[in-house]
Amino acid sequence: MFEALTMAQRTAIVSVFYEYGLNGAPVFWREAVEQNWNDVIAELEKMGDTTEAALLENDTGDLFVEGQSCADPHLRTFDGMKYSYQGFCSYVLTQSVDNADFPAFQVSANFSGVRNPEKPITRMVDISLLVEGVLVVKLYQDNTFEISGKRFAKTSRVIGDGNGDVYTDEMNVYVQVTKPKLLLTWCGRFHRLSIRLEDSRMLGNVAGLLGDANGVIENELRKPDGTTTTDIVEFGDSWEIPGSC
Repeated sequence: MFEALTMAQRTAIVSVFYEYGLNGAPVFWREAVEQNWNDVIAELEKMGDTTEAALLENDTGDLFVEGQSCADPHLRTFDGMKYSYQGFCSYVLTQSVDNADFPAFQVSANFSGVRNPEKPITRMVDISLLVEGVLVVKLYQDNTFEISGKRFAKTSRVIGDGNGDVYTDEMNVYVQVTKPKLLLTWCGRFHRLSIRLEDSRMLGNVAGLLGDANGVIENELRKPDGTTTTDIVEFGDSWEIPGSC
């Protein structure tokens, strides 16, 4: 039954299970079992889980998963695990696992303290997308973005030789690339980022602070060397980009 659900439905279920267990949200579980998704959305909104509710409201049935980070920084992995991590360097949010030293793509974030760069509370202040080791787009705290060394604001631009687009609205900057199939949504004002994996071949084949997108939440804290931990700080520190501090 679980395999027949869309990725949005799976993500909502795993997220609620991780946060409340099977006994902590009886109305949600009743409606989810019956697949009454409108009632599930209503219950999620009552529970204050607006992110999961919005994910279901916008569910197109496509096979995608989405990881998020916001504020100081609170993260939600592709498989729905929620945690917070205070770092002071740059960290891999997600990357392909085809080559640890030279991944096909990588999305990283620079974390910095609000009042002091080396003291909490920290925020994500810029985001970098690399493809085949080349910086494709960099997103900044003021919602400007950089392509090929040029900085832009409140506009749209084509990436490279038509490999995607960057476009903006009043709140967000959107980066849509076709190879790999990714959608990044960035709001610098609130230090909020969502990363959507839009190719089913990525599922289980990514790694980083946002997990592996394999649908299993129990092994979410996997470090670059392949081992797992239960310590959030150890996990977060393991994804630090060397030389970024």
